[in-house]
Amino acid sequence: MSITLAIFYLALGFVVLIKSATYLIDSINFVAKVSRVPKFIIGATLVSLITTTPELFISISSTIRDENEFAIANAIGTVIFNTGIILSLVAIFRNSKIDRVNIFEKTAIMVLSIITLTVFSRDYYIEWYEGMIQFILVFIYAYLNSISIIKGNSLNKQNKFNNRQKKITRQILIIIFCALLIFLISAINILSIREIINQIKPSEVIINFMLIIITSLPELSIAIVALLRKHQSIVIGNVLGANIINLTFICGFSGIISHIGLKIMSITYINDLLIFFLLLLILLLPMILNGKIKKKQGYIGISIYILYIIYTLFFVVE
Repeated sequence: MSITLAIFYLALGFVVLIKSATYLIDSINFVAKVSRVPKFIIGATLVSLITTTPELFISISSTIRDENEFAIANAIGTVIFNTGIILSLVAIFRNSKIDRVNIFEKTAIMVLSIITLTVFSRDYYIEWYEGMIQFILVFIYAYLNSISIIKGNSLNKQNKFNNRQKKITRQILIIIFCALLIFLISAINILSIREIINQIKPSEVIINFMLIIITSLPELSIAIVALLRKHQSIVIGNVLGANIINLTFICGFSGIISHIGLKIMSITYINDLLIFFLLLLILLLPMILNGKIKKKQGYIGISIYILYIIYTLFFVVE
């Protein structure tokens, strides 16, 4: 495959992702209204599971090929992209009131996950038993989400649900189809970017950034469509949910299946984790304290991410 053809597949794939995200967001919005489950919770569960499939693919394939330094670097890099870019876009374009309780709950799990990951990574390796502990945290997240969903369903008993059964069945089928399509396009995108990498042979740092961009496209496409339709709660839920899945399930599972230990790049441990904590303070702390974030915080978040990229590409030698 030529580089030109690979770039064409990437561009076409992004167009298809945007279109798939359009149908997905509309169907999720309908299901949320009928079920009375908050859109934030659906974003943090269903949508985040759909959008993290590329990161899971990259992390597992990298671990199996003994390129496990990319497994955790891609997961954490995607977390930083989600927080620094997508949450910043929410702040700039849709800075309305936010559900503080749910955000605090998800942020607490995310902070716990990043703290345990930081502790486990202090020797630049994650052993299988450390991966197991990280993996277990995802079950706490799933339990808390199940409680929120049950609460929504209990409210739904008063709805005339039977009259909408045919419609909701159709919307669920659309969601399943879109999820499969997003997975397929993401797989093609990953194969295309690997072909480009094989031909231009960039440094490890640049390879990691290329993989992060590709695996973040589903989250970005969902964010673009949802923000245009004023469903920012889905975007915030998706970002927090995807971040937690990356830090717990993907990092943990990669550590479990790695027979030589999950290697951590020094840049990941020193720079990436520091930047992530900084973005948490700027973007998520105001959400918890004030129930919203302001445009200036979004501009600061994007600026920090751009400076982080410039520093990493031009001043870091791995």
